Amino acid sequence: MGNDSAVMEPGNPGNEMSFAVLFKKLGVENYSICLGTGPQADGYLTWNDPHIQEYPELFARLEVPVESGYWMVTLTDFRLGNQMIACESGCGAVLDSGTSLIAAPFEPFSELSSRADDLITDCSDITGLPDLHFKLDGVPFSLPPDSYIGKVHGKTSKDISAHFRKSGNENRSCQAALMHVSMDSAMGARILGMPFFRKYYSVFSQPTAKSGAAVYTTLASEECLPAAEQDAAAAGRPPRAGERRPGAARQETIDASALHVPMWATAYSAEAYGRPGQNLLSKGRGLSRSAGRKVVRGVPSRLRHDAEEGGAHALLVEQ
Repeated sequence: MGNDSAVMEPGNPGNEMSFAVLFKKLGVENYSICLGTGPQADGYLTWNDPHIQEYPELFARLEVPVESGYWMVTLTDFRLGNQMIACESGCGAVLDSGTSLIAAPFEPFSELSSRADDLITDCSDITGLPDLHFKLDGVPFSLPPDSYIGKVHGKTSKDISAHFRKSGNENRSCQAALMHVSMDSAMGARILGMPFFRKYYSVFSQPTAKSGAAVYTTLASEECLPAAEQDAAAAGRPPRAGERRPGAARQETIDASALHVPMWATAYSAEAYGRPGQNLLSKGRGLSRSAGRKVVRGVPSRLRHDAEEGGAHALLVEQ
């Protein structure tokens, strides 16, 4: 585990040098992420999220192997519709809100890109295209067609051009919207980026003396809350993996100039960076020790403190 890892390892003396120790020192035991589905929609970062304690039956718990140094879970049976793409025998998937798209090593990236492009016949309606299906820690999940196909405009930056290329087909307005990335991991990691958080409300929980690191997930509502929380009495169960998020957008417009891949994925070096991981608080300022929510609107330019109803503190990121 490197000094910039976001997952702490109980008993490891390197914890005190880790960015992840900020969570403990600020009294943050967990945080959740949910992203809106529309263009420039709000996204939310909630620290000390109470939902997994109040509604534990609504969430699927995904174990995070601490030795990986990432917010990584085991990925199996990655399919496009019924077609196997990768990870039939298992691989790793990093859940990372700092990666704009789904990212994969060259072979699965090329396979999925090719099959996605072959499926496109009408860019004005992709609702009939197959979903992506996969299992995380044995739990079935799915993502809709707008997670891997989109209408792309703008010019990619020099750094991103190594990971994403616009289609050269001028007669087609949409294309496979995927990224190529290489990571030094024994599990051969893929990255489930922002498309995952547009469908699933996800809580990242640091390890304790009684339990290991884990990610808890459930279907998100239009308001970026656990969807099952609102209809638990009627449904009596967590949402099934293939269910649609209420009000979810079915077309995604992608600004290539705004695409992002985190530093630990683009400039990875085992010698220089150790085992890097997602660090959402490394740039945080003045966080409260109580529960709170951070609202991310569009492309942030400044931070200000505010208070939500009930006195919980929030960080609002404004344009």
